[in-house]
Amino acid sequence: MTPEQGETRLVRRSAASDVLTGGFVGDSKPLELFDDLYRESDDPWNTLTSAYEREKIADALSQLGSRHYRHIFELGCGAGAMTEHLAERGDLVSAVDGSQVAVDIARRRCAELPGVTVGHMVVPASLPPRETFDLVIVSEVAYYLNAEDLRVTVAGLVDALVVGGDLLTVHWAEDDPDHCSTVEEVGAAFTGDGRLTPLRGHTATRHGTSYRVDLLRR
Repeated sequence: MTPEQGETRLVRRSAASDVLTGGFVGDSKPLELFDDLYRESDDPWNTLTSAYEREKIADALSQLGSRHYRHIFELGCGAGAMTEHLAERGDLVSAVDGSQVAVDIARRRCAELPGVTVGHMVVPASLPPRETFDLVIVSEVAYYLNAEDLRVTVAGLVDALVVGGDLLTVHWAEDDPDHCSTVEEVGAAFTGDGRLTPLRGHTATRHGTSYRVDLLRR
């Protein structure tokens, strides 16, 4: 399967697509900002090189235990730092990002990984297909969404899970003026969906920076 074929099969249009503005709805962060960052650097947040990112990813994936997944969906893959690890945890990995520039970078990085496709998706205008994945990962992206975009996106991501599937969220836990939602608001949006049951979660600090990890199950 080519990346383009994988991308087409992933996209499900949502009602929010009718009011799309600058890549997101309303006052969520416009995608042009992320395209510009990835044009300046293949890895603007040092996700591929920093000890903090390596340890955070390892901590997050350890929450999954030894479970192996049939089909993983990753929202916000960026340059593909977590994506390459997911290839070891699932038969298929469908990774997406709202920045086409980031998608091109991640595609090159993950080109030789079996079962991995990388596509372009802008939430909540597009959402993954319903009841398709047994693991959904949302990493360092949900806080860029305003309250309404976040609500629609969370509902769409839970729709995409099969019953018994897991949802893992990983987000920076410190204040940032560039964020449209706090980490607490992001957490509440997921735990507030009555179809999800929280399994475990914690806030950790590494190298002077804090992040939040939560695992939930449908």
